Amino acid sequence: MISNMYEQAKAAITQVQQAKGWQDKYRVIMLLGKVVPELPAELKQDQHLVEGCESAAWLVASQHNGYWSFQFDADARIIKGVVAMLLSSIEGKVSAEIQHHELINLFNSLGLSQGLSPSRSNGVHAVIEKVRDLTSA
Repeated sequence: MISNMYEQAKAAITQVQQAKGWQDKYRVIMLLGKVVPELPAELKQDQHLVEGCESAAWLVASQHNGYWSFQFDADARIIKGVVAMLLSSIEGKVSAEIQHHELINLFNSLGLSQGLSPSRSNGVHAVIEKVRDLTSA
């Protein structure tokens, strides 16, 4: 189910890049946020909480045979959609690939910072930093 969500997120990136305006981008992001699976309650723990998000947000990263997998949940559907798009670009990659991948450049290329509130943008930046911290070890 998660891999299917990331496939949808990759398609959403293309749709957002081709969108004519913020309303079209917003619609795509909100639809994607709706299909992001909710984290089980046992994973919504303080160690997975992303500090700096306006709404509650959790990031769970796990490594299998050197390849990273991510689960994310947030109280805000817009953040779920944005983060799903970002994580889809690094899902299943090794640490070196993730560290060289500039998630902030992808975020900026989608033109989302103009439509998100400053606090929501700060939350996205906090998720990006947490990804970097978790995968740098």
